[in-house]
Amino acid sequence: MFDALTDKFVKLQRRLLGHGTLSDKEVADALREIRTTLLDADVNYRVVGRFVRGLKGRLEEQDVA
Repeated sequence: MFDALTDKFVKLQRRLLGHGTLSDKEVADALREIRTTLLDADVNYRVVGRFVRGLKGRLEEQDVA
């Protein structure tokens, strides 16, 4: 289970690295994928929601290159 979760996050990271600045659509797509991945791994939906909201706030504040 953890290997599959790790693989999904590594693939997402590789896809996003090097963009410099992400568009709103890229951020929304990445957050959706993170949310789905965590829910598929049976993480509590409240924890997932809180995590994704916090991550979105942090991403809006900085360059993720």
